[in-house]
Amino acid sequence: MPQKKVKRTKKKMSAKHTSKASILTLAEKVEQEFRALPTRLAKLYRQELMNLKSQETKLKTEFKKAQIMQKAAEKKQAALVNSKKTTGLVSAKKAYQKATKLFSETEKELAQLNKIRVTLTAKQLKYTTLNKQLAVIEKQLAKKTSHPVNKIRKNLNKVRKNKSVPVQQIETAARSQDIPATVSSPTETVEIN
Repeated sequence: MPQKKVKRTKKKMSAKHTSKASILTLAEKVEQEFRALPTRLAKLYRQELMNLKSQETKLKTEFKKAQIMQKAAEKKQAALVNSKKTTGLVSAKKAYQKATKLFSETEKELAQLNKIRVTLTAKQLKYTTLNKQLAVIEKQLAKKTSHPVNKIRKNLNKVRKNKSVPVQQIETAARSQDIPATVSSPTETVEIN
């Protein structure tokens, strides 16, 4: 019977351990997603900008066609006014009105696309700079949170160059992570070169 109890407690402990590990992995996944988010957003905005550029080129060709149609309809209407034929004049006026309407619509669409393009460009720039700043911040944090053992060793090397420090003091400094410059134990003395 005692064997069964041991097995049960082991199972419970392993279940607790895996839940803690899954929480850590979930937090790490969320952190990775957070770090990758500016890059993804910048990429999406870049794709939208490419789509807008293709739409803009299509609208520019339509705009040029509308300009040509408007000029042709205007010339035809002016020629019919001079020739005093009323039958063709009405259809020429309608064609001119359609051409001017198409021209104004494409002009408005181009203006809207330009506004959208400017805002998307600003957003893309914002997220690319955010991504760069996140990398800089991570580097700074890595420097600040580097291993305390390495910091202690560096500080000890500095102290050793200038002064002779007893072994007990080095051990206590390593434990407390503070290295006093001139404090010594009551039994031993510090020698200054």
